Amino acid sequence: TAYEMRGEGHNSNQTRRLRLDALREVEAGERRVLRRRERLADLLQDAYIARARGFGREADDAEHREAAVLDLLELLLAVLLRRVV
Repeated sequence: TAYEMRGEGHNSNQTRRLRLDALREVEAGERRVLRRRERLADLLQDAYIARARGFGREADDAEHREAAVLDLLELLLAVLLRRVV
């Protein structure tokens, strides 16, 4: 038939299905990236709050500030390594 000659038969439906599957995979990947970014934002916000509390209590203590900065760097490193793996 003319419909099949134009390539709109079985192969066309299969192609559409494959494209739809590919789009679904891309969408799932984007959702994973978004969830990772949201978790990172939550971690950074929690670290900021914890750091602000620590600095508020002991603002003049240089050792405490250094420890807080190292804790923040350790947290960021853990987040980055988790993202790579």
